[in-house]
Amino acid sequence: MIVELFLGSDGFRRGQALAARVADWLPEVDPIDFEEFDLRSPAQVGQAVTALRIGPLLGPARLVVWKGLEVLLKASGPLLGQLEEALPAAHPDLVLLAEGETKSTGKKAAGMVAGCRPMQLLVEGATTKTFDRPAPWDRPGQVDVVLELAGQAGLVVGRDRAEELVDRLGTDSARLWMELQKLAVLEAQGQPITSGLIRRATQGDHADLGALHRAVVRGEGRKALALAEQVVAAGTKPAECVMALQREALATMLVAHTSGKDNEVVADWLRCSPGMLFHRRKEWAGIKKARAAEALAVVLQLAEVVEGGRPLSVRQLLQRYCVAAG
Repeated sequence: MIVELFLGSDGFRRGQALAARVADWLPEVDPIDFEEFDLRSPAQVGQAVTALRIGPLLGPARLVVWKGLEVLLKASGPLLGQLEEALPAAHPDLVLLAEGETKSTGKKAAGMVAGCRPMQLLVEGATTKTFDRPAPWDRPGQVDVVLELAGQAGLVVGRDRAEELVDRLGTDSARLWMELQKLAVLEAQGQPITSGLIRRATQGDHADLGALHRAVVRGEGRKALALAEQVVAAGTKPAECVMALQREALATMLVAHTSGKDNEVVADWLRCSPGMLFHRRKEWAGIKKARAAEALAVVLQLAEVVEGGRPLSVRQLLQRYCVAAG
């Protein structure tokens, strides 16, 4: 049996790697010999274990995909017994590709599954790739993730440009992937990857809007107006501007009313990594809940104006926001 494992805390990159390997194997496998199981569904766990014993029906190999391998790390009792019996008896022509979330411990796969005999059997002889979110203080690691994703998107960028992307977009790999694909299209059209192109193409103005929002809530009027002019110069559309401000205002409220122990829920709601949330909590330190609520109310009023179709330029919109909320 061939076993390939995709582990780590970065679900997007983990999923990308798994999908790429499935695509590599599919040409060698008859469709009837391909099965996929989500171990997070109790109904599919038993079927997934049983599938290990079944060989190919029409082709040279049988491909089985497991998603949610972390379920087995937490399992106990009969299920682990069934898995321990099934692994040694797995069909030799079986290819098992499995992905699962593991914490960013820096350990090798064998260390991650210590104490779980069936999982140890699975890891032994397996090819393992780990995809972890870099720590907030791990700047080189953050840049390496950008370079990795850029390569997958067919985009060639140097470390200096990769650092710019980290500064403008953060370290959420799903968002980075989306923006890198846009840059790859522009590069294919003959546009060199410059700082200006990164700023225009990656919605970098949203980073300026985040800074603008924080300046408004902190009562830094001059700074807010200066940032507003930068957003205007970037060519942001009114609807995009309002959406970005809404996101920042809602995020500020959410962070202001929660603590570090709620990070997992907050990060999931904001669709960002825990590392990015760590940075955001530092950025928003000292912001008063009352001012955050006032800013959100103003943003919602401006959203109604824009959605109502009333003509309002980005400069007018941001000036109203700075005056009303600040």
